Amino acid sequence: MRRRFDTGQGPGGIPWPVSRRAQHDGGKTLHDKGNLENSLRYEVRPHELEVGVDGVGRSAKFAYVHQFGATIVPRNAGALRFPIPGGGYVVTQKVTIPRRPIVGVDAEDKRDMKEVALEHLRSLTSGRP
Repeated sequence: MRRRFDTGQGPGGIPWPVSRRAQHDGGKTLHDKGNLENSLRYEVRPHELEVGVDGVGRSAKFAYVHQFGATIVPRNAGALRFPIPGGGYVVTQKVTIPRRPIVGVDAEDKRDMKEVALEHLRSLTSGRP
């Protein structure tokens, strides 16, 4: 999952739509301050591996929005108003955030997981930690 933040691609190598901030600043999509990437967690159990975000604070909400996409509409006002890259503001009735999936297992992930597991088993049989 961390590699996806570097490549800007979801499972299966599908490119993420480039964000306006990344277009304007020349940065990477979903990589402004690194909060979402830094919230990635994993837990290894005897027969399973659980991966996702830490679920604390805003990171879990951001992860959900980017994994599945979302449309944001005003709750208590007639319009949305927010700053845009380069300065200024935009006023609109809704904002659609496209899907930028982070979580998922593709063929490359399966190969990587198999290699990690095999390396771990080799270390057990060779006496290395």
